[in-house]
Amino acid sequence: MKKTIIHYLVTAAMILSLSSCGEKADDSSSEAEKTETKASVTSEAETASEAEPEYKGEFNDKVFEELCQNIVIRGQKVSFPFTLNDLGDEYTFDDDPLVVESKHMAYYDLYKNNERLCSAVTRTEDVDQREYKIISLWVTEPQYDIIFDDISIGDNIEKAFQKYGEKKEAYKDDYYTRYDYKITDDKYIYYLVTDDNLIAEISIWWR
Repeated sequence: MKKTIIHYLVTAAMILSLSSCGEKADDSSSEAEKTETKASVTSEAETASEAEPEYKGEFNDKVFEELCQNIVIRGQKVSFPFTLNDLGDEYTFDDDPLVVESKHMAYYDLYKNNERLCSAVTRTEDVDQREYKIISLWVTEPQYDIIFDDISIGDNIEKAFQKYGEKKEAYKDDYYTRYDYKITDDKYIYYLVTDDNLIAEISIWWR
């Protein structure tokens, strides 16, 4: 009888010991899974963060480049530098450009189906004019539907302030105020704004 009781006690002790080890293993496995899940979520968040534009009130080179990759002309998305061929056969330049040979650039009016849309500046290294790389646009009319990173003529300047941070005026007269978002003398966008804070002109340079 004593042997039986001792056997039961030893067996119970072994079962408890194994049960305890199993719980520890399960806890360890659970902790490992938690750590792995946390790392995965963190990695996904970092990837998402890298993919999203970093509009945090600071206008920097990365923000500007992202802006230049998000231009919409008459519903068609393009990015600097782009060409007439990228836009389509219905787009043309005027026949009387201002050419600056020393800088290999030309100033044109951009047309779609003979309707003037805006002014454009191109590089002129290519032989084919339709392959000239457009590096600048100057827009003054809202009906031409040209949008820069979701901002267009007629929008309130607050929309730009919210995206890129509020700017002090670079210029002001009796009719307009100008706000410059500038990386260098060759990389910038400015907004000319009316007294009621509506954007009346947008000019952008990328080169």
